[in-house]
Amino acid sequence: MIASLAECRYDARNHCTFGGPVSSTAASSTPLKAAVIGIGWAGQQHVKAYQAMPGVELVAIAEPNATLLDQVQKEYGVPKGYSDFRDLLKIEKPDLVSVGTPNFAHAEPAIASLDSGAHVLVEKPLARTYLEGRSMVDAAIRNDRVLQVTFNQRYRQDVQTVKRFVDEGRMGEIYHAKSRWLRRDGIPGRGRKWFVSKELAGGGPLIDLGVHMLDMALYIMGEPEVEAVSGAAYNRLGQRFVTEIYGEEAVYEVEDFASSFIRLAGGRTLQLEASWATYRENGDLINMTIFGENAGAELTSKNYQTQGAVRFYVDAAGVPSEIVPEIPSGANSKPGHLIVAEQFVERVRSGAYDQFRGQEGLLRTWIIDAIYRSAAEGREIKLSELKE
Repeated sequence: MIASLAECRYDARNHCTFGGPVSSTAASSTPLKAAVIGIGWAGQQHVKAYQAMPGVELVAIAEPNATLLDQVQKEYGVPKGYSDFRDLLKIEKPDLVSVGTPNFAHAEPAIASLDSGAHVLVEKPLARTYLEGRSMVDAAIRNDRVLQVTFNQRYRQDVQTVKRFVDEGRMGEIYHAKSRWLRRDGIPGRGRKWFVSKELAGGGPLIDLGVHMLDMALYIMGEPEVEAVSGAAYNRLGQRFVTEIYGEEAVYEVEDFASSFIRLAGGRTLQLEASWATYRENGDLINMTIFGENAGAELTSKNYQTQGAVRFYVDAAGVPSEIVPEIPSGANSKPGHLIVAEQFVERVRSGAYDQFRGQEGLLRTWIIDAIYRSAAEGREIKLSELKE
């Protein structure tokens, strides 16, 4: 295992591919049976994605909450519903399984699905820790199956605009980037108390929002090798806010804000920030700043708006200039979950399973895990320290 995806190549659709050409089986029209385990908001995005795809048949969903199971099954017209995912796997024998359960319940159904012979698409993060994620990747290798993580935010129109600019070579070598997702008051609310449990969630906004910003930065920068991280995690407002949500008995165990400094190969660097609660402007701020040798880029999206979110800073005939590209509105773009699901099916049909074993997802989990360890121990952490 290496801390790099440098061999990742991007096709015309900005999809990451590894190694040689895609097998001719990619064009196969054989219907694939799909199932979704865990049908909260995220799981329902997978339900909609599979139902929108030709050549894929959504045969069943699994959810322990009987009321939610009945509601979703009726709303989307899903043929079968199971309270236990094990029964679904045994009876339906799906080709594809999406895992949309909470963080603490990713590994068990994912590994069981892989062991049953299914290919697996799991919601982010892959896992709570590097070692937990490694067990999932090992299951994919052991069973010769595809394992992929849902990084839907990278397919936002503003992110894709920056990615194209970089891939065209207009930035030159990128030597530094800053990537952050900040909220004023965004601690997950009632009914999702597991979000504020360190054991169940694995962490707070860093593993929830920060993993998206980490993915977007590494994706845009071309998957540079990561050498070491330094991190800090704060819990200054979380207990106060969560008491208002859950009552006096609530215990807030995770950070409300985290920051990190990531050392990349070749002297390049990346800064990462994520918060659920900070005193700042209301709403969500998704922001990236990228410095290249020939140009710079700034992505600033407030409350998920993409129009006018990107600016490029260049020299035009020796004069400092600014480019504000036209970006399609979100209403005219394909949902990120659908793009990821289509990519997942492409990879399954390609037959090149050994190229897609969850490497991207594991690397991101590895880095997040190292940041938490750095914050706890007060020192820089090399990724190799987490392998055992």
